[in-house]
Amino acid sequence: MENVLSILKSVCSNPKSLQDNNDLLVGIIACLTRLYEFLPSTSRFSRSLFWVGMTLVQICDPRIFTGGIALLEVILRVLNSSFSFKDVSLANSLLDSREGIEAPLARLDSVTGISFESNFSFAVACHMLKGLRYPSSKTATARLLTSFLNITAKRTVGPDILGYLAALLPTEGMPSNLDQLLPITGKESKNIFQSLFSELLVPDVDNGALVFTLLSVILQNTDREHEQLFIYEALKEGILYMPTAFPVTYKTLIPKMTS
Repeated sequence: MENVLSILKSVCSNPKSLQDNNDLLVGIIACLTRLYEFLPSTSRFSRSLFWVGMTLVQICDPRIFTGGIALLEVILRVLNSSFSFKDVSLANSLLDSREGIEAPLARLDSVTGISFESNFSFAVACHMLKGLRYPSSKTATARLLTSFLNITAKRTVGPDILGYLAALLPTEGMPSNLDQLLPITGKESKNIFQSLFSELLVPDVDNGALVFTLLSVILQNTDREHEQLFIYEALKEGILYMPTAFPVTYKTLIPKMTS
């Protein structure tokens, strides 16, 4: 594992190396994904490799993104099956594993403007959005987000799942999928919009502003009519529920609504 990570570090040392060794990088990610299944749960790499996967999905290359998604999916599955999240939440467990690599990860968060420390589920969701836009990666990305959602919901149903849910619902919110997503929110209502904008999931303005912003970003980048209609209905419900949080979306929404 250390040898593979050493090669990965060398390949990712600069943009030119990434470009020149694209095929090699895709192969390294596939190798890491296979090796991880045999990694002892006590290994120092068992949780920190999550941040390798999360960094890889931020590289603007479809093949690297797809490989990163596959790596993250395996990491979550293995960690969950080894009861790594039994006594501590998924978010806290993985955030704790940043120790020792916090400095470069903090710099990356600063460059992207997305902070895992501030809100883990929304940070994950933001980095997954491009995967939901393209047919080639949509299924795998939705499956990964659902894994985050289900693992987190085993311990708590509340704001901790909000980012995952807000990213999934516009794409997975068709009638055939509602029954799969609604029970996780802990609500019996069949109105998915009221389930999303509820005291359980959106208890304060900060969370309200985050979900408004995420939905607006999805709206800005989708040309799928069913997603647009879903988001407009969700925003309408959100305004009724928490109008004070809505102004953060004006700059994003006005151009979309007037185009």
